[in-house]
Amino acid sequence: MTDDGPRDLYEAMTLAAHQLHNPLAALGALVHVLKEPPPDLTDEARAELVERIAERTARLQSLVRKLLTAARIDGAWQQGVPETVAVLDFLLERLAESAAGGRDLRLAVPARLVARVDRVGFAEIFTNYLENALAYGREPVEITARATGGRVELSVADHGPGVPESFVPHLFERYRRDPATAAATEGTGLGLWIARSLARANGGDAWYEPGRPSGAVFCVSLPQGRREPDDASPTT
Repeated sequence: MTDDGPRDLYEAMTLAAHQLHNPLAALGALVHVLKEPPPDLTDEARAELVERIAERTARLQSLVRKLLTAARIDGAWQQGVPETVAVLDFLLERLAESAAGGRDLRLAVPARLVARVDRVGFAEIFTNYLENALAYGREPVEITARATGGRVELSVADHGPGVPESFVPHLFERYRRDPATAAATEGTGLGLWIARSLARANGGDAWYEPGRPSGAVFCVSLPQGRREPDDASPTT
């Protein structure tokens, strides 16, 4: 850990306390209503309460995941062993496990495209990009990937207002959030910093591009892998 370790730890603990307080308080209130429901609580209202509890729980899980990942990056964290990852299958698995069901997501990834990357790190990069697009942008969210120059380039693009030009230099800084959106949305300011840290640890990089004509495009470049033959050659 660097000389800034104690300060970073204090900031992380302060952030965690602040970010956890409101969602936990809201969860407590919602659970109390279900535990002692008013006589006129309809089945529809009960289902809505359950949905709000699930949403808050997912947000808390996302926050804890980011804090744990940041702690691993700061500490004696060892990069996972790179492996050959079929990009399309991998992304479909991540989407199936995410809370993005019912959202307008569009995937354009070559079926035979493979990356050579730590699977856990790749999952964290993609999850943070996707969460960022759904929180700050507008649908549809377009997920594309291609092979170029021995690299795999993956981008997640939304159709929202994009990032103010003045804030672009600070996008991947730790704990930094755009003041224009920070008050209206929950966040830690860790997701993009984590994405770039993990991309570089995997021999790649992460960056932002403005959408055309609008929106935000977040990109990551990772080493390309070699796909194994579908069928082994027969032996005699």
